[in-house]
Amino acid sequence: RDEMTKIRNVKAGLAMTRADYLRDLMSKFEQDAPGAERDALPFVSKLSRETEIVLEVGWALERGSERFPVTVVAGAWRRAIAAAFQLLFRLWEGAGAPLDEQRAFINKLLAVLARTSAGWRLLDQSVPRD
Repeated sequence: RDEMTKIRNVKAGLAMTRADYLRDLMSKFEQDAPGAERDALPFVSKLSRETEIVLEVGWALERGSERFPVTVVAGAWRRAIAAAFQLLFRLWEGAGAPLDEQRAFINKLLAVLARTSAGWRLLDQSVPRD
């Protein structure tokens, strides 16, 4: 009976320690979250704005527009990608993502680009081959 009491007390102590640890983590998160949101908001806004431009161009083309300024589309895509990467790097930094995971993600992204003929041309121009 004495042994059962000891085990119960140890379990209760571990549960209290875990609860304190989680409380501290949540407190830190609640303190850091507004700053992270404030830092990310400009990039999310840029990404949203450029995505809207690209969507509007797509809808105009679907409705029968035969010509559209290429610079509008190319510029919107370039700015959207730049905003997405800036946001992605902030998220990686905040999450403490290891460099190997970051590289794996970028490699997957490059592989997706390489599946298209335009992607191959872009990669051939941008990435030197050994």
